[in-house]
Amino acid sequence: MLGNGSLLATLSGRGRVQGLWWPHPDREQQLGELRLGIQLDGVTRWLDDETFVWEQSYADGSMLLRTVCRTAGLEVTIDDLVHPTEPALVRRVSCTARGARLVVRFRALEGALALGTESAASPDGTVSRALAGSVELACAFGSSRDEAAERAAAIAGVGFDQHADARRRRDAARVAQAQPARQQAVTGLYERSLLVFDALADRETGAVIAAPELDPDFVRSGGYGFVWARDLAFLVLAFLAARRRDLVEGALRWLPSAQEQAGLWLQRHWTDGSLAPSWNAHQLDETGTVLFAYEAAWRELKDEALDAGLWPSTRRAADFLLGSIEAHGIPCETADLWEERDGCHAYTTAATVGGLRAAASFAQRHEPALADTYGDAAERLAAALDRCFWSGEHGRYLRTLGDPTVDVSLLGLAWPFGAVDPRGARMRATADAVERMLGRPGGGIMRYERDTYAGGNPWVLAALWLGLYRRQIEDAEGHARALDYARRVATPLQLLAEQVTDEGEPAWVVPLAWSHAMLVLAARPELELVRARGAAGRSPVRAAS
Repeated sequence: MLGNGSLLATLSGRGRVQGLWWPHPDREQQLGELRLGIQLDGVTRWLDDETFVWEQSYADGSMLLRTVCRTAGLEVTIDDLVHPTEPALVRRVSCTARGARLVVRFRALEGALALGTESAASPDGTVSRALAGSVELACAFGSSRDEAAERAAAIAGVGFDQHADARRRRDAARVAQAQPARQQAVTGLYERSLLVFDALADRETGAVIAAPELDPDFVRSGGYGFVWARDLAFLVLAFLAARRRDLVEGALRWLPSAQEQAGLWLQRHWTDGSLAPSWNAHQLDETGTVLFAYEAAWRELKDEALDAGLWPSTRRAADFLLGSIEAHGIPCETADLWEERDGCHAYTTAATVGGLRAAASFAQRHEPALADTYGDAAERLAAALDRCFWSGEHGRYLRTLGDPTVDVSLLGLAWPFGAVDPRGARMRATADAVERMLGRPGGGIMRYERDTYAGGNPWVLAALWLGLYRRQIEDAEGHARALDYARRVATPLQLLAEQVTDEGEPAWVVPLAWSHAMLVLAARPELELVRARGAAGRSPVRAAS
C-alpha cells in the first residue's frame, strides 16, 4: 500500500498495481490495468507471471516500495512511490539485460487518469520503451484527461530519485511528529503503523478508512474501504497515544459531521461523512466509543477550544444513549461489535458506560447541571452489567443475554472502558477464559468460539487486546507476549492483517487500521483516561468475589 492522503494505491506481492483511488481513498477505484513486462529477443515476459520469484521491501521509515523480480538469467527491479503531494503513482523499472525493452499495458476504468513516460503522455493501450538501465513512469490523475496527461508527463520527466528524496523527507517528518515506541523490538512495526495511518487517512476530511478495499463487489465481505465510527474512535486513542495531534484533530473534526441528528452514529460512512451501504439498523457500541475517545482527547491535550467544539456532539450522543436503556437497566437490542447478531450485549453495555461517564466529565466542564444525570446513569448501568451478564454457572461474564459463547470483546468490559474492575476476580476469570478457549498455537486469539468469517482465523487485534488487558492488571509478561506475537505475524513489509493463520501468514485483509491502532496503543504508555477508569472501576460484588 502507498498513499499521500489523497491518492491511495495498492499493489500485489508481485508488484502489480491492483487499485488506484483518488481524490479520496474510498468509492470506486479507477485503474483497469497497469501491467509491466520485459521484452527480450522478441518475447515478452510479464513480471507478475508464475515464471518469476519476487522479493518486496519498504525503505526504512518511508513509503518507498521495491519489488525485485527474478527468473532464469533475468532480474528486474520495480521502485514505487506515491508522490508526496501530487495525485501520481511514480514507478521506476530497472534491468541490465542487453537489448531489453519495457512493455506497459495501461487502461483506465473511468475518471481523468493518464500514464506518462519520459516527458510524454501515453493513451490507453500498450507502450514500449527501450530499457537503457531504467525507465520511469507516472500514472497521474487530474480534473480532465488532458490535465492528467500533462501532470503524468511532467512528473515522469523529473527523475525518480528526486521524488524519492521528497517522499523520504515527508515520511520522516510525519514519523518525527510522533513519540517513539516504548519497546525497541517493535520500533519498525510502530513506525510503519504511523505511515499506514497517513496512507489510509483522507487529508481533506480527516476520516480514516478501515482498510484498502479488497472486495469491491462485496462477494466475500461487506467491503472495507469505509469509515466505521468505532474503528475511528480506536484510531483516535492510538493517535493520542502516539501524540499525532494532526491525525487526532482531523478525526475529531470528522466525527461530529457524520453524527445523526438523533445523536448516534450509524454503522459506517464514506469519507465525506455521508452514509454508506449498511446491514444493521445501529450498533450502539460505536456511539459510546466515540464519546470515550472525545474524553480521552481532553485528558491528553487539554485543548479547551477543541473540547468546547465537541460538547454539542457529546450532549446529543449522551441523550441518545440514555434513551437506549430499557426497563431491565441495559441498552436495547442492537448489533454486536462484529456486526453479526442482534441482542443485548455485554460489550455494548460497557461501551455505553464508558460513553456516559465521558459525557458526565464533559458536562462538568460545560453544563454542570447535566453531570449527575449522565454520571448516575453510567453507574446504574455498570451495576446492571454485572447483574445481567455475570454467570455463576459459567464462572465468567456472558457476551450476550442468553449466549454463553466466549468472545474476545468481553475484554472491553475492562480495557478500555473500565466498566468493571479489571483486577476483580470476575474479570480475571473472564480474561482467562478468553485466553484458554480462544487461544491458538503460536499465540493467536480467535474472535469467538466457532468463528467462521473468512476462514475463522485468529485476529491480530484480538491478541493485542488481550495484551492491553494484561498490561492493565500489571501483567508485564502477558503484555510482552502480545507485542511479540504482533511482531512475528506482521508481513515482511511490517503490515498487520485482520486475520492470520496459526502459522502467522496473513489470511484476510491487510493492512487493517484497527490492528495497527491496537499495536500503537500497546507500544506506547497507557492513556490517562484508561488508567483512571481502570483504577476507578469497581464491581458491585467485588467484595463477594
